[in-house]
Amino acid sequence: MAALSRLRSDLPWIAAVLGGIAAGMHMWKVSPFVPVLRGDFVISLTDAGLLIAVVQLAGVLGGLLFGILIESLGVRRSIVIGLVSLTVASVIGGFVDSFAWLLALRALESFGYMLTIVSAPALVRRVAETHRLTTAMGWWASYQGLASGLTLASAALFVGVVSWQVWWLGTAAVSAAAVALILLVVPADEPHPQRRTARDVFGALRRTVSFPAPWLVGITFTSYALSWIAVIGFLPTVYDAAGIDPRTAGLLTAFASAVNIVGAFVGAYLIRTKLGPRGVVWIGAAAMGVGGWVVFASNAPFAVTYIAVSLFSAVGGLIPAVLTRLAVESAPASGSLPIALGLVQQLANLGMFIGPIIAGLVVDLSGTWSHSWLINVIAAAFGATLIVFATNHRFGVSWRRPESGE
Repeated sequence: MAALSRLRSDLPWIAAVLGGIAAGMHMWKVSPFVPVLRGDFVISLTDAGLLIAVVQLAGVLGGLLFGILIESLGVRRSIVIGLVSLTVASVIGGFVDSFAWLLALRALESFGYMLTIVSAPALVRRVAETHRLTTAMGWWASYQGLASGLTLASAALFVGVVSWQVWWLGTAAVSAAAVALILLVVPADEPHPQRRTARDVFGALRRTVSFPAPWLVGITFTSYALSWIAVIGFLPTVYDAAGIDPRTAGLLTAFASAVNIVGAFVGAYLIRTKLGPRGVVWIGAAAMGVGGWVVFASNAPFAVTYIAVSLFSAVGGLIPAVLTRLAVESAPASGSLPIALGLVQQLANLGMFIGPIIAGLVVDLSGTWSHSWLINVIAAAFGATLIVFATNHRFGVSWRRPESGE
């Protein structure tokens, strides 16, 4: 009975996390089918990178504005609208025969994706009981790794068996199911007791964006996201070029992506130690720089490169754990935390957007994957430098190591 009671009380935040995972699956649904899409639409690898990355478009163009929109709509209503947008765009996408239309619908998905992933953590915070909030937010922090792992593992079973159109309709069904669950178990938004005026909102916006801390945390996030997606997003294509069958390639990519969750949980612990945010990010950045070189330029045996890409993802996962924690401390006292978080998310999305495009462009220009490791090394060095400024007490986040039990 106690377990059933706990499940009943946890179900609202579980539904919100599942909504985020469903949105993440739409982001990841393209990568396993890149070879098929390139054949059907006769597109370059750069075009394929754009198709992967364009789902980040709304966040790149106006991520911090989503915080304002969600504050107006309410978090439950926002996540439902976001998931419905993803569902509708994916259903229509399953019936188009033009790359331009498919790209345009991916742009619509970007709106739904951002509305979902910015509102979901706020919804988790609202519906989770106080003593379960740490657990709930821990699960939310791992949503991207779970989404990528589930999507790529599922795709491994279907690539070569179903068309990409059927795959699009399948992901639409997942997000539609998430909408139904949220409507069933998540309480409706409470009416605002007092709405803020436009002057209040834009005053908070001005004070927040003029404060350096969210920019420094966010740009550090850009360097991480760019490097990670540039490798993981194209792994199915790299393995296809190496002659590995699509199903095996999908499963290998799914595991390499999913182990990112390990870093997310370990990073949340290590940040409390003497390593602090800087030491943890330096470890993650070093792993990503070295891992990128081993995967693309070392000519090592496949087993070695696969271990390297798994460590690249797992140890690299330390970085978002740290940056997510710093982000909630990055707003000025007179500013707005939702706007600061929106800005950080916008800059993270910038990395996710440009990473596949840069990687695809490097490969198209050079004709080989062996130069793409430079992306990872440069991004690692940039992020390792930026974290010093992001945690400087004068203009970054003034970090205090939590006491035991916090």
